[in-house]
Amino acid sequence: MASMQTRAGWLMITLGITLLLVSFLGAGNFGLHASINSGMYKGYLFRTTDDIYVRAEKDTNESFSLYILDSEDTLSVLENGSLEQTNPVVMMENITHYTGRVELPSPGVYTILVTPSHNNTISVNIDIQRTNPHMNALIPGILFVAGGAIFSYIPRRADRIEETPRVESTENTTKHCGKTGEPPVRRDA
Repeated sequence: MASMQTRAGWLMITLGITLLLVSFLGAGNFGLHASINSGMYKGYLFRTTDDIYVRAEKDTNESFSLYILDSEDTLSVLENGSLEQTNPVVMMENITHYTGRVELPSPGVYTILVTPSHNNTISVNIDIQRTNPHMNALIPGILFVAGGAIFSYIPRRADRIEETPRVESTENTTKHCGKTGEPPVRRDA
């Protein structure tokens, strides 16, 4: 039967593995490929736990504007139909391409919006890659797995030590060998 310490160790390992898996839930790639008419916005709603890596390029020679909005500003754009009275997290206007890391203020839901800069139609490709695993879950996950492995190993090691055969005590040895430690001599021969 498993000891309480072994059970606690396995519970810690299970919790640690769960945290490790959760830390990678936000990782992945996604994107937007769209043709956008003048005066229109196209966007993509995404959830992230950390910064993102963005690559935006277009198929035409025209410039475009790229905005990243938090969830509150996204609702405002949906209700009002414009970016007025919003405070974009990222605002890049009149660009022809962008490649780089975008630092986001906190984990949450964001929207990336693209619109032509001038009265034209553009065709744009945007790839978004979520960066690192969520460190607030990754580090405790590693610690729980390591601690659980130690907790579940120590009782098993102690059980093996108790099961090993023991050497006879010195009292029994001297009883068989005599007081000097030499085997008794038979005198009848």
